[in-house]
Amino acid sequence: MSSLVGQYTRRSILAGGAAGAGALIAACGSATAGGGGGVPSLLKIAYVPFENANQLITGMKPFTDRLEKEIGVKTEGSVPTSYAAVVEALGAKQIDVAFFGPLAYVLANQKYGAEMLVMSIHNSPTGVPERTYEGGIIVRADAPYKTVQDLKGKNFAFVDPTSASGYLYPMDYLNKQGIKDPKTHFSDVVFAGGHDKVVAAVYSGQVDAGAVYLNILERQAVQQQYPDLKQKVRVLTSTGQIANDNVAVRKGFSRDFFTKLQNAFLKIAADPEGKKALQDSQGIDGFGKGDDKEYDPLRNAAKVLGLDLEKVIQPAPTATKAP
Repeated sequence: MSSLVGQYTRRSILAGGAAGAGALIAACGSATAGGGGGVPSLLKIAYVPFENANQLITGMKPFTDRLEKEIGVKTEGSVPTSYAAVVEALGAKQIDVAFFGPLAYVLANQKYGAEMLVMSIHNSPTGVPERTYEGGIIVRADAPYKTVQDLKGKNFAFVDPTSASGYLYPMDYLNKQGIKDPKTHFSDVVFAGGHDKVVAAVYSGQVDAGAVYLNILERQAVQQQYPDLKQKVRVLTSTGQIANDNVAVRKGFSRDFFTKLQNAFLKIAADPEGKKALQDSQGIDGFGKGDDKEYDPLRNAAKVLGLDLEKVIQPAPTATKAP
């Protein structure tokens, strides 16, 4: 295959996640634990690397600048190397707040007691707030494939083992289509490390198909990079509706600070400048309070697939293909 496969295998992505978590932990000082009464003296915020790292951080700066004024605490942003690295860093209390994908949140909640602060909200074309988003499988527009069965013997890209739309839901969809083991259906399976990277791999023909959240195709940054994206890439199938991303916090915050932080996130998200920052950086339209039960369908899908959620974030030994 192309150089992308050699660069983004399951081994390299997950090992990078472990290394990224370690590097992040090593780099963090004692400022997080320096505040008294469960209030940090420096609020460390991490974003899962679903898109370009610089874009994620710089795009959020108007939001975090305002956040500092609302809560009276300085902030620091980072984008670790993988979804797993974010989960592990939060568990080690070396970051305080994480912008999580749904499956990464479920993992962090189960293993480390991460608590949801706010849930992402998307506006429908009619302006109605939506609490779910759609995953799907994309292919080249000129490809003859009509179903996932037509992809037998082709190359396939997932995003990350801890991505709901980029791994869990497409795995569940494949399973329901009678494809129990991707290794036997596809000629090669890779983890690209980000939704934008899957789009790039399909667009360039480095892989034949890939799993993403479908709204990535509407993202301004992606369309600017690939002006003819709509002519070159199409949706093969939906893999279902998924509970939205969220923002979660580590254990140890005082309840007063948790409430203060939650109220600040909701307030800033309702402000035009804050809303624009979220749209530009995260591709969302705002925040709302969430309920952990909204993520039960993800837990159930993992259970049906026999997926051990805690093992998902462990480094793979030598494998280069998806399990």
